[in-house]
Amino acid sequence: MRHFSEKAYRSLKCVCSVAYDLAGGNTLFQHSTRVVVSQLSKYASLNEDDEKSYMPIDVAVDLDRAAGSPI
Repeated sequence: MRHFSEKAYRSLKCVCSVAYDLAGGNTLFQHSTRVVVSQLSKYASLNEDDEKSYMPIDVAVDLDRAAGSPI
C-alpha cells in the first residue's frame, strides 16, 4: 500500500468538513449517500480513534455532487 505524509492525510479529513458545509452539513448530506452522519463525522475527525477512517470513493462523489463542485 502506498503511504502519504501525515499532512496529506490530515488535509483529506479537513476537506471533508469544507465539503460538508458546502453540501448543507453532514446531517443533511447523509440523505444523499449510503453513509449515516455518525460515520460521516469520522471521515472528517482528526481524533486518534478515527485516524484510519477515510471516505470511500462513491461517498466522495456523492459529496462533490451535493456540494455543487469537486472539492
